[in-house]
Amino acid sequence: MDLGQIHAAGDTIDPDQPAVFQLSGGTTGIPKIIPRTHNDYIFNSVGCSAANDMREGDCLLVCLPIGHNFPLASPGIQGMFIRGGRVVLAGSPRASIVFPLIERERVTHLELVPAILIRLLHDESLGKYNLSSVRIVNTGGQRLQPETSALVEKLIPSCTAQEVFGMAEGLLNYTRLDDPVEVLENTQGRPLCAADELRIVDGAGEPVGPGEEGELLVRGPYTLNGYFRAERDNERSFDPDGFYRSGDLIRRRDDGNLVVTGRVKDVICRAGETIAAQDLEERMLTHPSIFSAAAVPLPDPYLGEKICAAIVFTGPPISLAELNTHLDERGVAAHARPDMLVAMATLPSTPIGKIDKKAIIRQLSSAS
Repeated sequence: MDLGQIHAAGDTIDPDQPAVFQLSGGTTGIPKIIPRTHNDYIFNSVGCSAANDMREGDCLLVCLPIGHNFPLASPGIQGMFIRGGRVVLAGSPRASIVFPLIERERVTHLELVPAILIRLLHDESLGKYNLSSVRIVNTGGQRLQPETSALVEKLIPSCTAQEVFGMAEGLLNYTRLDDPVEVLENTQGRPLCAADELRIVDGAGEPVGPGEEGELLVRGPYTLNGYFRAERDNERSFDPDGFYRSGDLIRRRDDGNLVVTGRVKDVICRAGETIAAQDLEERMLTHPSIFSAAAVPLPDPYLGEKICAAIVFTGPPISLAELNTHLDERGVAAHARPDMLVAMATLPSTPIGKIDKKAIIRQLSSAS
């Protein structure tokens, strides 16, 4: 194809049609499909790269899977190219790979989930490499603890830890690089764009009071209007005014910054990956030795949350390795398999007969 043909083909592209199909979080290979248009995806990356202070001549090191929204376009590879910088792809997030690349390529920007950032900060080889080119470590996928943010700037003095809270479905919130330290360390930032519309509602869908916790609903110029060919999911995922129900519980401070407090949806956020607990439980229950099962999150210093399988067995218990082999055979992704297994005589229940996961978490936490 010559250049004239390429130009002619480009003229036929409708900028309001999908450019990229992103995937929602899930346990197996059947997540919901998120259509991102040419217009909204460029808008997304232009705004993010500005908030992330990407400049011509800068260099981004990517060691996360590039199919995810964060390393691909928030601001990611697309944002750095828009600003005229370079991108280096690492084959692994291990320190033995990442640190030499930072030193050799004079990397200015890193995009990491907190679990990987924590491992890098505690690696014994950290002080052996020149990391002074790094200006910004951008973290997303799970909440960054204030202690980790402070440790970044202690161990890499040239660097600021910047948090992004958002979703492949659209809305992105950033702490700003000129924010006070208190904001950088204790919030998940504020919306990227003045046209982002946020509603914070209670369980009945009514607005909560200032500073109160509620579910985040969003509508805006780069937030999807519906999942691809998923009518039933769209009925559940959007309110009558077209606001997307994020499933995240937040508080909005007086200064406009958001603090993420939890989730409405029954999901586990492990190392930046969102795992649907119900999907995992359904697959665990296909094992003939399992009578009932609950997948619950437990705190973990590296993963953020680890997956605990609380199981009532029909007879002799099976091991964690046996359980995960069974799940592997049923197509459950490696990152979505349990990290620990606890055999229980019964699973506690709520007054209406549902498994009481909060009680399970309390029971397991008090036993540890």
